[in-house]
Amino acid sequence: MILYVTRMFGVTAGYHRYFSHRSYKTSRVFQLLLALLAMSSAQRGVLWWAAHHRHHHRFSDTPWDVHSPIRGGFWHAHVLWILDANNDPTDLSRVRDLVRFPELLWLN
Repeated sequence: MILYVTRMFGVTAGYHRYFSHRSYKTSRVFQLLLALLAMSSAQRGVLWWAAHHRHHHRFSDTPWDVHSPIRGGFWHAHVLWILDANNDPTDLSRVRDLVRFPELLWLN
């Protein structure tokens, strides 16, 4: 239970709020710790996740939305989209603000 809560904190505070939306500022060391914590959830790399989530917000509930429940249903929206080979590439142009950190590139 503790690992689940810790990893979900990494996904919510790290992948979602910090890396995708840049909702708050933090130090570079804590940024790295957030990336490592989020990646322990096995939801791919930090740049991959942020790039796809930013794309999702840009194209929400359209045919280009990578994890819309309208497009593929509940399971696709929450799990299966991560496993879809069409979503493998990381479009670094969507995360230009994060690419400048070599440690994040390496982790990705």
